[in-house]
Amino acid sequence: MTTERIRENLAYRNIVSRDYVLLCSVNFLMILAQRMTNSVLSVYADSLGASGTLTGLLSSAFTITSILLAPLAGQIVNHFSKKKISAVSICIIAIATFGFSVSEHFEILFAFRLLQGIGLAFTGISCLTLLSLSAEEEQLAKAIAYYTICTSIAQAIGPQLGLMLGDTIGYRESFRIEAMILFVSSLLIGMIKNDEYKEGKFRCSFHRLFAKEAAVPAVLIMLVMSANFTITSFVTLFGRQMNVENIGIYFMANALILTLVRPIADRISERIGTLRLLPVSLLCLGLSLVLIAFSTHIGTFLLASAVNAFGYGTSLPIIEALCLKSVTRNRRALASATNSIGSNLGILLGPIVAGAVRDISDYRTMFITMTLPVVVSIVTVYKFKNRLTEINKEESNGI
Repeated sequence: MTTERIRENLAYRNIVSRDYVLLCSVNFLMILAQRMTNSVLSVYADSLGASGTLTGLLSSAFTITSILLAPLAGQIVNHFSKKKISAVSICIIAIATFGFSVSEHFEILFAFRLLQGIGLAFTGISCLTLLSLSAEEEQLAKAIAYYTICTSIAQAIGPQLGLMLGDTIGYRESFRIEAMILFVSSLLIGMIKNDEYKEGKFRCSFHRLFAKEAAVPAVLIMLVMSANFTITSFVTLFGRQMNVENIGIYFMANALILTLVRPIADRISERIGTLRLLPVSLLCLGLSLVLIAFSTHIGTFLLASAVNAFGYGTSLPIIEALCLKSVTRNRRALASATNSIGSNLGILLGPIVAGAVRDISDYRTMFITMTLPVVVSIVTVYKFKNRLTEINKEESNGI
């Protein structure tokens, strides 16, 4: 066995721990249940007579409570047991999901969607913080990358599975099954051994609402999520407008290709450095938007899916790792909260801006316009290259 092969095996073992496997399993089940719920929720709201505007508002309503609570959630997660907070917050999401099954009016659905956002505000922060505790510092970006693959696979199969269940056994029964999946994931996270919490009395401080050291990565996350969530929100509608059959394959192909390109991205990162790879991956994300804009058949959509898998799937773990590395280990939850705020702002604002452009013009113009956040993100990487290099502890020629 060569020295290089031994080094790779050791690095792999540093990532694959018992806690890491549990976290990946929890993440997969949690995202799967949420994606199943999202696909059915809009259809269920429509069956209750909700307008298109109200249905769209319902889809993104969870970000309202998530954004409002994220700063406080960061301090709470930073002080108390990350494992216990994760388990309780997943249970809150499960209760909200079960609540959808007993809702007969839009107002009640909306209230449970806001409750779901409360759980999500804590879950994302606590799980990402636990992830940072389960991997070696130098393997953090790689650990997040494979964690993201679990997310992508769940995102790919969740919507279709949710719709299939809804059509087969009914929307309400499907919500209850999704709630059970979430309860199972909360039990799994209780099995995690590596946890951190602080002794002494908890004090909430305005000065500790955000990790200012993570500001630049958080802005990058916001820009990346605004561009990519536009694709997630509108690619199916655009494909149907173009009379493309089986446009849902885009998401399945995206998840599969992401799994295949991840080792390639790792190889490139080892050779040129993560900070050189970051602008390249962002450029691929922008290119995927352009390819979608000019797609007329399933082949070009699948090409865009492949380019997006490399672009988004590579840039996101790098930026999230930079966000966590920007602070000391005992402040990881605050950095995770700052990352969550940036992510939620991107998810909230991206589709709104994109939808407004579509209403004024068309889908093609919309996808082209949404390359602007990607361009801004690339400019930001180069403008703050010294700060990012300092965070990543690489030489300044890393970009």
